[in-house]
Amino acid sequence: MTDSLTGGDALPPSAITRGAASASATAADDFPLRAGDLVLVASPFWADSQNFVHFMRRQSGSTIPLSKGAVLRVVDVIRASGDFVLSLANLFDDDETDQTRQLLGEESMIFCSEGDVEKLEVIQRRQDDIFDAVDQHQQQQQSTEDQEGDGDDEGSERDEEEDPIMLMDCAPYMDIIGTLTAANRLPMDLAEHSASFLQVETIDVSEVAVTRASSTRGDFPLSSVIGNDDGTWWISAEGTMKNGRGEEFIEFSLSPDGTARRCSYIGISIPPLPQGPLSVRRFRVDWSYDGQEWITGCRRYTMETMDMAGMQSFKLERPIDAAKARLVCLTNAYARREQDRRGRGGSSPFQCVGLFFVRWK
Repeated sequence: MTDSLTGGDALPPSAITRGAASASATAADDFPLRAGDLVLVASPFWADSQNFVHFMRRQSGSTIPLSKGAVLRVVDVIRASGDFVLSLANLFDDDETDQTRQLLGEESMIFCSEGDVEKLEVIQRRQDDIFDAVDQHQQQQQSTEDQEGDGDDEGSERDEEEDPIMLMDCAPYMDIIGTLTAANRLPMDLAEHSASFLQVETIDVSEVAVTRASSTRGDFPLSSVIGNDDGTWWISAEGTMKNGRGEEFIEFSLSPDGTARRCSYIGISIPPLPQGPLSVRRFRVDWSYDGQEWITGCRRYTMETMDMAGMQSFKLERPIDAAKARLVCLTNAYARREQDRRGRGGSSPFQCVGLFFVRWK
């Protein structure tokens, strides 16, 4: 899917940000963003991007669209102008080395103007560990309840434990317990057992497995998309994406026993243009609670990758509870680029679609 990139030694992004810091330092306290914040793209917008392989602007165009639902990290804020710098936020891999960036030999920075801050939503202030930050955001309501009041001894023990996560659209755990035990209708142990059937666990990344794909060119095993091996990918069979459009999918099992898991984020890594004309651009998330009946994601679950190397993190507009999920590829990158250039109905000579890695959280 990619051609090797050649050139001089890459200039580490840390050197760039240190240089910017000497001229700009940290933003004023009243500025809504701070370095280290995790932000969500609430409204799509265009921004300047630079790859620091050669410390030069992208040859294929320095302006890229930032997609709604993308989760990014604030690298620096310029005090004098209010401009700020973003980069991809990998919410899935503990390894600091991003395999896709290492494979392509590049790192991207996104340069935004002060007015762009209105299109972003801060989902987590800076934390020492980015993974702790995401977990804290997912469990914000439960954490808030745990911090309320001291209460009696029994209440204190209850506060020390986080309430179980309930299925979407269910009442909070303690409300269910209160209803079942009101007026001595049920003893506590029976009420807790009854409520357990409405509980759901979050995804354990180590339990995610690839079950099948709509088609494959067969370059590598399907399991490579949840791995970290350099130089592997999935590409659909030739002719499956007429004019670069279709509904090719990869299906994932989110638990080993077929029970539903709570999913709030999806991650995708691709080679950017011009190396990746086959890369998935527009995609949709479908899911099944029991592995039998499927729900087709609507526009709320349809997003677009960005023309950047690295693990791209996307927040689902509303979490899903699913035993199985599908990443459905709707267009490849070349077709989407032609649509931007020529208007509605852009097509692609590449009749398939592909990607490097997929993550669920």
